[in-house]
Amino acid sequence: MLVLYSFRMPLKRSILIIGSDRLWEEEQLLIEAGNAGYEADFITAASVTITVGQREADLLLRGKSIRERFRRSRVLFRRSRGAEDTMSTLALLARHWKVPATDSPVSILTNINKALSMPPLTLHELRHIATSFLQTESAVSASFSALSLPLLIKPARGRHGEGVRILRSREELEQALNNIQEDMLLQEYLPIDEEFRAFVVGNRSLGVIRKIPPEGSVVANYAAGARFVPAELPASIEREAVTVCHQQEIDIGGVDIARVGDRYHLLEVNRCPEFRAFMAATKVNVAQKIIEFLPEKDACFS
Repeated sequence: MLVLYSFRMPLKRSILIIGSDRLWEEEQLLIEAGNAGYEADFITAASVTITVGQREADLLLRGKSIRERFRRSRVLFRRSRGAEDTMSTLALLARHWKVPATDSPVSILTNINKALSMPPLTLHELRHIATSFLQTESAVSASFSALSLPLLIKPARGRHGEGVRILRSREELEQALNNIQEDMLLQEYLPIDEEFRAFVVGNRSLGVIRKIPPEGSVVANYAAGARFVPAELPASIEREAVTVCHQQEIDIGGVDIARVGDRYHLLEVNRCPEFRAFMAATKVNVAQKIIEFLPEKDACFS
């Protein structure tokens, strides 16, 4: 007797990488996803059209629906600059459809603008830097009696150390306030001995690098010419870096930390940082670690 068996072939595991640009990091993630057996693609967030019908939302890419591909994938959200609204809406849809995805609508929307994000109010080993958030319409009338010169001023939506300046006198401060064209952050200037970055993926730190700025510069950013070298932080500080990312709903983060004497200060948390220089310094395959982390997001919707 001939017995026929019918079965459905399982869908191939899928990863969608969604971001504002496709750079070296995205290429490495695609390579590692392929090595791990995933069907992987990169989608530019700005190319996605989100529509809402009478019963269901849809996602269109060049006029064709990608909703079902999105819904059966693990989604890795990358940089959102210039596409924050689309990215945050896609993150909301991922949550609604129970699609495992990195980060959250909150972290995607707020982390690009430091004036919107709220750092952890309670730190244990780390310390905050005294900061005032300056909005263009109220900067001139703001009071800074709690801050003492010199001060550091930088754009709330800055990146790569762009627009960072030291204000050393009351005259420089008044001139800066009278010429503000965008929201800014005003911080007490720290005489930093060393600056570090802990790279966090999920529940752990992948390691630490020390950021060495160019001679005469206060900007320890790789794009501004800084060097990255392997380093270590006290275990309690590195653990708190992971906690800070969790509190801001960030799965993949670069936590910048400054040492002044024997104290450590939280500089900022970068969602979805570039990692080429970190990989070169530490020899840690960050792209592989991120791809290995993605299945952990499944538990959020099990």
